[in-house]
Amino acid sequence: MKRLLLIPLVLFVLSCEDKQEKYCAGVEGGTALMDSCGTCDNDTTNDCPADCNGDFGGLAYLDNCDECVGGETGNEANYTMDGCGVCGGSGFAFDNDFEQKWKLLYGETDNEEWLEWNNPDTYSMGNNSYILDINCDSFSIIWKFDEENPYWEFSGHWNPIEAPSEYSFLDLIFIDWDWQEVPQSYIDYYEQSAPEFVGYNFLNDSLKIYYNSENYFGIDTYIAQLKFSLEDLNPVSETYGMNIGPQFFNEKVTLYYFPYSET
Repeated sequence: MKRLLLIPLVLFVLSCEDKQEKYCAGVEGGTALMDSCGTCDNDTTNDCPADCNGDFGGLAYLDNCDECVGGETGNEANYTMDGCGVCGGSGFAFDNDFEQKWKLLYGETDNEEWLEWNNPDTYSMGNNSYILDINCDSFSIIWKFDEENPYWEFSGHWNPIEAPSEYSFLDLIFIDWDWQEVPQSYIDYYEQSAPEFVGYNFLNDSLKIYYNSENYFGIDTYIAQLKFSLEDLNPVSETYGMNIGPQFFNEKVTLYYFPYSET
C-alpha cells in the first residue's frame, strides 16, 4: 500500500523595509535639512539668507543711496554720494568739506542762443577781480570792477533742477539760481538786473557757467582757487616756519614745490 509522504512546505516570505534616507543630522526619516550656509536643522525660520550681492551669509547691505556695498562687493558705503550728500550728484565743485573758490578768467557772449553761436564775442577780466565762492546750497560773488568803484558783492542760493525743455540740447547740470543780494550800483551801471545762471559743466578742470541776460547769452569760464595751508620748510624764505598757501599771497603769482619722500 502506497503511503503518501506529506512534506510540509514552509514558505518563507522575506519582507524588505524601504531604507529611509538619512537626513543631514544622521537620522533616518528625519526632517533636518542643510541650509545654504551649512547649518543642519529643521528650523526654516533661521535659514541662511543671501545678502544684496547674492552671497549667502554675506555682509553686503544697501547704503543710503540704495547701492549694494560692503561684504564682497568691493564698494564702500555711499560711494555714489557727493560731498553735498546728494546720491549721484556732481559735488565736485560744491563740496562743504573743501571750500571752492573760482576765479573768472574770461567770458563769451552772443545775441543768439548757444546752439546758434558762430563767432561769439570774447572778453577777459583784465585787471578785474571776480571770485565765485560756492558750496552745497549757497554762493557769493565778489567783483572788483575797477579802482574807482567799491566791490560789488552778490549772494544767493542754488539747487539742481531737471533740464528745461528749451535747453535740452545743452549737456549741462542745470541749476535754479536764486539771487538774494544784487548791488544797486551794478544794476544802475549796466541798466539791467543780474543775469540768469542756467547751468554748468566742467571742461579740462575749468568750470563753465552758462547764463543769459536781457539782451544776450553768455558762458563764463573759471579756474579753481585752491585753498590750503602748509608749513614753509625753506630756511631762506621770508615765510620760513609759517603756515602759508595761495590765500596768503593775494594778487601775486606764486609757485609751490611739494617734494615726495617715502621715508
